[in-house]
Amino acid sequence: MSKAKPSYGNDSISSLKGADRVRKRPGVIFGSDGLEGCEHAVFEILSNSIDEAREGYGTDITTVRYADGSIEVSDHGRGIPVEWNEKEQRYNWELVFCELYAGGKYKNDTGENYEFSLGLNGLGTCATQYSSEYMDVTIVRDGFEYGLHFEKGENRTGTKEGFTKKPTNARKTGTTIRWKPDLEVFTDINIPVDYYLDTLKRQAVVNSHIKFVLKNQVSSSKFDTTEFLYQNGIVDYVGELAGETPLTSVQFLEGERRGRDRADKSEYKVKLSCAFCFSSAVSRIEYYHNSSWLEHGGAPDKAVRSAFVSAIDAYLKQNNKYNKSESKVTYQDIFDSLVLVTNCFSTQTSYENQTKKAITNRFIQEAMTEFLKEGLEIYFIENKSEADKIAEQDRIKTEKAYAAVLDAEGYEDTPFDAAAFPTIDNIAKAEGDKGYVVTTTFSGAQGSITMAVGVDTDYKCTGISIISHAETSGLGAKAADQSEYGEWWRGQFVGQGDDVKLAKSGGAIDAITAATITSNAVAGAVAESIRAVEALG
Repeated sequence: MSKAKPSYGNDSISSLKGADRVRKRPGVIFGSDGLEGCEHAVFEILSNSIDEAREGYGTDITTVRYADGSIEVSDHGRGIPVEWNEKEQRYNWELVFCELYAGGKYKNDTGENYEFSLGLNGLGTCATQYSSEYMDVTIVRDGFEYGLHFEKGENRTGTKEGFTKKPTNARKTGTTIRWKPDLEVFTDINIPVDYYLDTLKRQAVVNSHIKFVLKNQVSSSKFDTTEFLYQNGIVDYVGELAGETPLTSVQFLEGERRGRDRADKSEYKVKLSCAFCFSSAVSRIEYYHNSSWLEHGGAPDKAVRSAFVSAIDAYLKQNNKYNKSESKVTYQDIFDSLVLVTNCFSTQTSYENQTKKAITNRFIQEAMTEFLKEGLEIYFIENKSEADKIAEQDRIKTEKAYAAVLDAEGYEDTPFDAAAFPTIDNIAKAEGDKGYVVTTTFSGAQGSITMAVGVDTDYKCTGISIISHAETSGLGAKAADQSEYGEWWRGQFVGQGDDVKLAKSGGAIDAITAATITSNAVAGAVAESIRAVEALG
């Protein structure tokens, strides 16, 4: 006998209320109900302290990682207001700790509070409180010390007002919040110490006047203490990343712009800063906006790609640095030797989501592109010797790609029929009659792929080296990986002729799993490169 299905009617629709809005759906706020979401909750509390210090209230922030899994963040800001709010007809502690979309940062574009703020949505403090097993708050302001205690999203302080209040002679104001993430909400709350070290270091880099202190409890009575302070912010950090032998000096650009994302939108302000240098050994790009690390970039990444390719391409053309038939410089060429950190702020910010890992503002992208182009043009004019080093670095990279596929003492460009072989950028003859190296640019699954193909005198492939690509990480990008798998996959082409093709088409090349388009494109490009050499006669 089949089981009766429950009816679906008007009474079937319900809504989550109070703490359940977060406790039952933490991924909506924190991006995950796992460890990453738990880590993001920590950053939400830390962000409020950073915003206070950025406004000039306090110069140090201390984070404590306790052995029992609880966390504490303390600052010397103005202290969170918790008493009665006449305008809202509620206590401020309710608005801050128990109300989503409530806070003091909604008027940042009018100059009222927090002009450049990490927190904008009024979600973080409340959501973290709701997702905690417990939270204890101590606030010093206006000559009083306030205390609040929450358990599983409910105020359990035990007073009519919802907080305790007593006079204090403390000279410094501030807020201290200690809480323990709840295993009923998150699947994992054991945040590793490396997360704190990485996060606090990044914040010290982009907030040069703030000292960040981490205390990590290693026994009942012992705490290991680490301090982070970068006096010159991103300039010192880029120098640190580049090491002792950078190719060029560290450059710092800064500026300010005003504009709007759309004609019918309000105007807002953007402060732009960028530190960069070039290196023959290191490549690192990091974007920060309103102190938040943009792991996925968004608008700043698009701006950097456009500006650097445009500026360096213009320099190469103006100074006749391109060899005949040499392909235009690509971002991958530049990326491989670029160390760059941006640190920007805006009074209006459109994040992709609450986790703040990318921004989408059109005006920020446009303003940043022009800002970088102008800065690079001036830099190249005033530092021609360094500009030439950057251009030469690109050439060195090409030579390394040549040597990787057909080792020789030197290579000489050879004329070829470009009309007959439109995907071929250049053919270089290897000294000692060893064969040729063909540079080819063709379409992959996600964009252009530039590759060097070695061809011996028997018209067989001696190796391939991918110079630049835009393929998806973990899929088509495996074709370029310097891993054991990547080496094996590219090695399949050695000894193949102009009839090379994938196994599924009757050839000898196994396709990369879930990346057939990329695999087929590479095979086709190798075959075309060999045919171009055969055509030389």
